[in-house]
Amino acid sequence: MAMAKRRAWKCGNHYAAIQAVEQISDERSGRALRSEFGVAQKFHANFYHGFREEGELASSRAISIEFVGRMLVPVDGEQE
Repeated sequence: MAMAKRRAWKCGNHYAAIQAVEQISDERSGRALRSEFGVAQKFHANFYHGFREEGELASSRAISIEFVGRMLVPVDGEQE
C-alpha cells in the first residue's frame, strides 16, 4: 500500500494491492515479490482467523518481513 501511495495509484482495497505488487514485480523483474506477497497475505489473514500453526508462522513472519523490506527499498528512478 505504501508503494502504491508513493506512486499515487489506487490503493483502497485488496485487489488494488495485488495489482500494485504485480506492477512493481514486473518493473523490478522480481518474480519472488509475488510469491512473498502470497505468503504475507496468508500471514495477515491468520491474524484474523488463526488457521496456521506456530511453526508455519515463524517461516511466514520471516518471509513477510523480507517482502516488506524489499518493497520499501527504492530502485533506480524511484523516489523515497
